[in-house]
Amino acid sequence: MRYVFESSRLTQTMTGVGYYAAYLSEELQRISGSEQVRCGFRDAKSDRNTLVTRRVAYKLLAFNIRLPFQLLWGTGYKAAIFPDFNGFGNWSKKTKTAVVVHDTEFITNPSSLDNKRQGLMSYLLPTGSDYLCRTVPGSMRRADIVITTSATVKEEFVRLLNIDSSKIVVTGIPPHPIYAPSANRPVLPLNLKSRKFIYYQATIEPRKNHMNLLKAYELLPNKISSRYPLVLGGGYGWGNRQFFSYINKLKEKGYMIYHLGYVDEATKLVMYQNAAIYVQPSLNEGFGMPILEAMACDTPTVVSDIPVFREVCRKASIYFDPKSSEAIKEAIQTTLLDKNLLKELVKKGRSRVDSYRKDDSGFKEIVERLGI
Repeated sequence: MRYVFESSRLTQTMTGVGYYAAYLSEELQRISGSEQVRCGFRDAKSDRNTLVTRRVAYKLLAFNIRLPFQLLWGTGYKAAIFPDFNGFGNWSKKTKTAVVVHDTEFITNPSSLDNKRQGLMSYLLPTGSDYLCRTVPGSMRRADIVITTSATVKEEFVRLLNIDSSKIVVTGIPPHPIYAPSANRPVLPLNLKSRKFIYYQATIEPRKNHMNLLKAYELLPNKISSRYPLVLGGGYGWGNRQFFSYINKLKEKGYMIYHLGYVDEATKLVMYQNAAIYVQPSLNEGFGMPILEAMACDTPTVVSDIPVFREVCRKASIYFDPKSSEAIKEAIQTTLLDKNLLKELVKKGRSRVDSYRKDDSGFKEIVERLGI
């Protein structure tokens, strides 16, 4: 028995969606016992590719032209899984499909995704939220099951798009086993000292809220900011000109702020293991994978008070209003100055990680409902 796993995200520079796609692929292989065929496009490396490029196939979706996946990758598959918001057509009633939709940002906060094209161009070549609003609802309704990473996102789709809740399967994302504490003393970038810096891992784009974090860091008392550099890991997204301008301004004032750019898995692990605290000020997310990765490394976490983080972290994090730089500053300061609180967060963080690592019920449900 074989099934398709659309693997474009596994061949690109890895970000949150890519890491989830890789984990979903691995778990389905482990649980199902069926043959997984990773299928991509002409411009990718996969088990099976089509002559069509990914760009062409996805642009056609904007005009409701859904190429059947059998036309792209052949027939004889029991199911097809699409891990990146959109699915393709399906010729066979005997074959089931699943699409992963990671968050509702394209509906609730479209301006956070990218700069929209205007006028006729927005219709002919839609981007960002325009594209997702045009394509994702149809993909969700056509799929046999919809996969999300949190109950929070599931509830949002039920409310916003009137998607049948029984159609949606929630699968959390436990951190990979490599994420664990380390007793080693590694060579850190920038001559950083172990447990003496504040870390945040995210692509530089508006919804990740780097600007309010920078402002909060500027508000910290000198006894803290002079002791704990702020280190930011993450690739260059969009809408970040103001961010880099502000960093340069703060550096000129003597603040120790560093942007590492995109970091590979090994570097990210070392940063989590050696940070004093991990801070995530996102305005909106579909899950909180970096938070659990930090917890798995015994690093205390300080995060936005948004519903999905409450779901993921429960009592294992300190929360703040992400729209208030003063609130972020207070949360960071309070946490760093309270040794007992730091120890308590580490202990509770381990518990949250364990609960995600032990729960594979969502993946088992996907296997059962797809019949693979």
